[in-house]
Amino acid sequence: MFSKWKSFFSVHKNTSRALKFTAGCLAGIMLTSATAVALMRPIPDMPDTVSGWDSSSILVSQDGLESSAPISSAEESVSEAESSKQQETTNYKEIEIKSETEVVTPGSETAKEEDALYPGHGGKPGGSGNESVADPEPPSPPESSSNAGSGSSSSSSSSAESPSSSESSSSQGSSDSTTVTQEAVYGLDVSYYQGNIDWNAVKQSGIEFVFIRVGYRGYGTGKLCLDSKFHEYIKGAKASGLKVGVYFFSQAINESEAREEAAFVLKELEGYSLDFPVAYDMENWYSDYRTYDLSKTEITNNAIAFCEVVKAAGYTPMVYYGRGNYLKFDTALLSSRYKIWFAHYTNKTDYTGHFDIWQYTCTARCPGISGDVDKNVMYVTKTQ
Repeated sequence: MFSKWKSFFSVHKNTSRALKFTAGCLAGIMLTSATAVALMRPIPDMPDTVSGWDSSSILVSQDGLESSAPISSAEESVSEAESSKQQETTNYKEIEIKSETEVVTPGSETAKEEDALYPGHGGKPGGSGNESVADPEPPSPPESSSNAGSGSSSSSSSSAESPSSSESSSSQGSSDSTTVTQEAVYGLDVSYYQGNIDWNAVKQSGIEFVFIRVGYRGYGTGKLCLDSKFHEYIKGAKASGLKVGVYFFSQAINESEAREEAAFVLKELEGYSLDFPVAYDMENWYSDYRTYDLSKTEITNNAIAFCEVVKAAGYTPMVYYGRGNYLKFDTALLSSRYKIWFAHYTNKTDYTGHFDIWQYTCTARCPGISGDVDKNVMYVTKTQ
């Protein structure tokens, strides 16, 4: 009887060993297969190395948040959709210009009814009544004033090299004998109201830069108007050796219209390079202006919308406001992001906010131009 049980257990012991061996083989096969499948999966593309970044920088997911887990296919789809939406709102070539457009001359009926700068109907943010044409006294120069002349991502900063076109004031350090110099670089801004311009005479008078109006949105109907002198002016100014920037008079009542205005400007700029920024000029002095009832938040958001489209196209954006209307803008926010063009018609401003270019008179005279013209100054700080 004992021998029978011993034989039974011996048989089952061998069977158990066989089963364990078989199970181990199967587990090994499954592990090998899983490893092979993992190795055969494609490795996601690594982001390009950003110049100047340390190689140990944390990689981030597409939405900009730190992530250690892989992104699911659903998350990838959402991220791609958001990226595509952002591209549509900042790529000027994909922004549809829905408004009626027109090339406008200064004496046309459209100009009389739509151009806020038309004589007799146009406030000025720099002030009124006491405009001074005397060269201004330099305030403490803004921190980034020396970089105001960057018109695109590939442009270099503008500086005045000609003694005839700049004025200097200097102070000498007592410890290291370094000299800090503030050079005043002068410029103009023009629209079709300046008529025929002798650009060589302007350049020879000591003017270094000019802002040219591309056009404006009508303050009444909201149509987009191309300044009839824009293309003539920009070609002539560049041929004379002047540094060139441009501006657009906005009457956008929402961010969509502001982006549309930016697209309008950028399409007119195709084929031109700039040395100075693309400026956004919004004024709403009178109750018949489309923008009259906009809030500070709306005005600021419209400026940002315009500037972001400009920046996406590779140009340097700038926002224009002045002593008479700067409270309508979030100046702290805008000056932290963009170049600022400030208007105050005096030779000594009391404005303590940041600005890069100062429009200090609208009644200047300049060789090569008949009548009054706006004049600007940019202070370039140099250390020797």
